[in-house]
Amino acid sequence: MLKAVLFIPFIITALFAFYKIKKVRSERKRSAVNKYIGEKFPRLPLVDSTGNTFTFDLSKSGITIIDFWYKSCPQCIAEMKQFEEMLKGSQEKVSIISISIDQYDDWKTLLSGKDQRFSFLGNAVSNWHHLLLKFDTDSAKLNNAEYLSAKLGVAGFPSFYVLNKEGVIIATPTSAVSYIKTEVGGQYNFILFLKSAAIWKQYYLYFILLISSLVYLSFFKFLRIPFLIKTKV
Repeated sequence: MLKAVLFIPFIITALFAFYKIKKVRSERKRSAVNKYIGEKFPRLPLVDSTGNTFTFDLSKSGITIIDFWYKSCPQCIAEMKQFEEMLKGSQEKVSIISISIDQYDDWKTLLSGKDQRFSFLGNAVSNWHHLLLKFDTDSAKLNNAEYLSAKLGVAGFPSFYVLNKEGVIIATPTSAVSYIKTEVGGQYNFILFLKSAAIWKQYYLYFILLISSLVYLSFFKFLRIPFLIKTKV
């Protein structure tokens, strides 16, 4: 019975160690993006759904999350599907500006909600805005992804930048959803980590748990402490 009771905190410790290792590895991979924290977010060639040039208004919410995405990015879609529910009733705390790097006509079609995969974009949310990264037709043709890589260190999508009211980058989270839950909603990163379905699909997590279990059992086998051993009558 004692073994079973002590096993729970032991496994939680192993999971927490796994969480910290993943966090450190993620931060190392994102060094190119993280170096922009503390800098002013640059002016970008952005247009709204009417084709007009758009400039940010960051005064309405405490923080604004810039979300770079494109239509063939599964993780981009998975994040955006959660935005509407998360943003309800939090206009003063947080806003999201989703910036597509797709072609203008394709992007307009997606915003209409006619494509079933993007039907959620057809719902108007006051603190969620949609823009497009679009260069002037007279300018030299530029690859949007390459431009963002050079300008902001973007190495993959979705890519998020959290801005304060002054337009300064204060964070570059891997997930806007997780950031809102922890920094705005007050939830704990480790708890969200345990709840993530993606984490439990990683085979090496189970390998780590197996090794941890073997180490735990070995501890009881080789460490002879009288009160841990059931005395034979």
